[in-house]
Amino acid sequence: MSAIWGCIDFSGDAIEKDLPEKMSRCTKKYRIDKTDQLLEGCIYMACGLQYITKESYSEELPYCDKGIYYTADCILDGRDDLLKELGQAANSQMPDGKLLFLAYQKWGEDFGEHVLGLFSFAVYDSIQREFHLYTDHTASRCIHYHIRGSRVYFSTLTTSITGALPDIEICEKWMWACEQSIFSFAFIHESLTPFEGVYIVPYGSGITVKDMGQGLLATTRRYWDPLGNISQDNKRTDSQYRQEFLTTHISAVRDAIRTDGEVGVLLSGGLDSTSVASVAATELARTGKDLFSYTSIPLEEFRQSKENKSVYWIDDESHLVLELCKMYPNIRPEFLDCEGISTWTYLEDLVDFMEMPGKAFVNDVWINSAYKEAREKGCKVVMGGFWGNYTISYGSMEETAYKDIVSGHPISGINELMGYAKKMHFSRKKYMKHFLHMCSDSRKKTDFSVCLKDDCLKEIDLREYDSTKTWEKLLSEGGGAFKSSAEKKHFVINPYYMQHMGVECTKYGLYHGIVIRDPSADKRMLELCLRLPYKCFASDGVERRLVREYLKDYLPDKIRCEVIRRGRQSQDAALRMEKYAFPDGKEPWEKITDKIEKYYYKDKIVEKLKENRGRNIDWQIKVVSCNLFLEKNQK
Repeated sequence: MSAIWGCIDFSGDAIEKDLPEKMSRCTKKYRIDKTDQLLEGCIYMACGLQYITKESYSEELPYCDKGIYYTADCILDGRDDLLKELGQAANSQMPDGKLLFLAYQKWGEDFGEHVLGLFSFAVYDSIQREFHLYTDHTASRCIHYHIRGSRVYFSTLTTSITGALPDIEICEKWMWACEQSIFSFAFIHESLTPFEGVYIVPYGSGITVKDMGQGLLATTRRYWDPLGNISQDNKRTDSQYRQEFLTTHISAVRDAIRTDGEVGVLLSGGLDSTSVASVAATELARTGKDLFSYTSIPLEEFRQSKENKSVYWIDDESHLVLELCKMYPNIRPEFLDCEGISTWTYLEDLVDFMEMPGKAFVNDVWINSAYKEAREKGCKVVMGGFWGNYTISYGSMEETAYKDIVSGHPISGINELMGYAKKMHFSRKKYMKHFLHMCSDSRKKTDFSVCLKDDCLKEIDLREYDSTKTWEKLLSEGGGAFKSSAEKKHFVINPYYMQHMGVECTKYGLYHGIVIRDPSADKRMLELCLRLPYKCFASDGVERRLVREYLKDYLPDKIRCEVIRRGRQSQDAALRMEKYAFPDGKEPWEKITDKIEKYYYKDKIVEKLKENRGRNIDWQIKVVSCNLFLEKNQK
C-alpha cells in the first residue's frame, strides 16, 4: 500500500522546488518503505510505498506514459481474473499499480466493473488537460483534494495539503457535526473533512478537474452504485445461495491474505472475526503458514474486582478463542491485557496520525497495541470482521417473521416465530407478545435528540452549522428492528461509517506499516448481501444464518451455537482511564485549554471531567481529543 500526494498547476507555471518537501514532511511519522517523486514543470506527483506483497517491490510510482501522469495507492484482489481480461498487455509479475493503470487505460471510467481491491489513484492527462482522482468501491483507501486558483492539490493525508497551504482553516460545518454527538463516525456530510476546502472522495467515486476558463471545476461521478443497481434475487434454491456465499467469503479472505509477510487477525469470540479467522487459517495452512491472532482481555484487577453478573455479556472471550485454536492449530493466539495503558496513553498520537478529533477511541487501547505487536511479529496484513454486523452475521427471526407477514404469508411468519420459541425454550405466549411490541415500536418515529444533546456545547449557528437533521436522517436511514428493502440497503451500504472506516484503516495501516483488511466489507460480499433473500439471514430456527449454517463446517459449535451471550471489549476502560493518565502525567482536564472555547464552555468541561472520572468515557474522549486537535490545527 501507499500514501500518494501531489499538485497540478493548470496555468502551466512550474511547481516551486520546495513544494515536495512541504507536502511530504508529514509522511515522516508513518511507516513508509520507499518514497519516489516526479517533478516536471507544472506537475508534481509522489508515492510513499509500503512493501506488502512480493509484486510491490517492483512498483515504480509515479510515472508518465505518453503524456499521462499517474500515481497510485493500491492492492488488488482477483488478480488472475484481471490478468485474463487485460490479455497480452499484462503479466503475472506486474505490480498492482501497473495493472490498475492498464485497467484504467483499457476501460476508462468503467474500470470499476473490472477491478477489485483497495485503491486510490491520480491521473493527469497533460494533452486533454484533465485531472482525475479515484477511490475504491468502498472508500477503503481515503484520498483528499483541494483546489486553489489554477492548482489542484491531492493527498492520502490531509496534513500533506495543509503543509503546503498552512493558511487553510478548520471546517466549521464538519467540526460542529462531529462534536454534536458521541457516535463514532464523524463524516456525516459527504466529501467534507476537518479542513475547510479540503474534500474527501466518496465511496465508489472519482472526481474530474478541468480548467473552464474562469477557474477550475471539479465534478464527481459515482462509478459504483449498489443502492440503485442491485435488487433482491429470489430465483435460486437455498443450497445455491449457500454455495455462492461460501465462494464469495472464501475468495474475499483468500485475496485479503496475499502478502509476502505474516498475517494477523483481530480476534474475539464472536461470529464475525471467527468466520474470517477460520477461513484464513485454512487457506494459510495450505502453504504451511500461521495466523497470528490478537484478542483483548480485561485487566486482572478488573477481573478480580468486577464480577460480571450479566447472563448476556462476556467480558473475557479468551476461552472461545482457544476453542477456535483447537480446531485450527496454526492460529497463534496473543491475549492483550494492555497493562499500564489507557485511552489517554495513545490519544495524542491517535489525534495526530488520524488527523482528526476522535470519538469512540475506547477500543483503540487494544487495537493500537495489536497492530503494533502484529507488525513486530512480521505481519503485513491484519484482518478483522468490522462490517460483519451489516453483512455476514446479520439476521433476526423477528424480522424474518415480520417480512413474511407483511408480504402476505402470515402463517409462514407465525410458524417461524413458534419454531424459534420452541428451539430456544421460550414461552410462546411471551415471545409473541415481545414480537407484537417490536412491531408496534417499529412504526414509531425514533427520537434521536437525547443522542445529540451536550450541555457543554455552545449554541450552534442554526443557519450554517446545525447538523441535527442530518444526524437524524442518517440514523433513521438504516431503519429499526424491521427494515424495509430500502432501509436494508442503507444499512449494508452505510456511506458515513464507510468513509470513517476508510480513513481510520488507511491511516492506521500507514502508521504501523500494515494493510488492514475486512473480508466482511469486501465489495463482492456487500453486493451478495444486497441480493440474498431475507430468509438466508434468518429462518428455520437459526438467526445470523450465513455464519451459523452456511459456515457450520468452519466454526466450532461452542462459538457457532452460542445464541444467548455475546462478547464485548474494553469494559475495563473506565478503570484504565482512572488509573493511567497521559504520558506526561497530566489528568484529562489539565489538557483543556482556551482553544476549546470555540465550541465548548471550558469551565463546564473542566468541571464535568473532574466529576465524571469513571463515567461518560465516550464524552470525555470526544472533548479532550477535540481540544488536542484544535491545539495542533487551529490558527
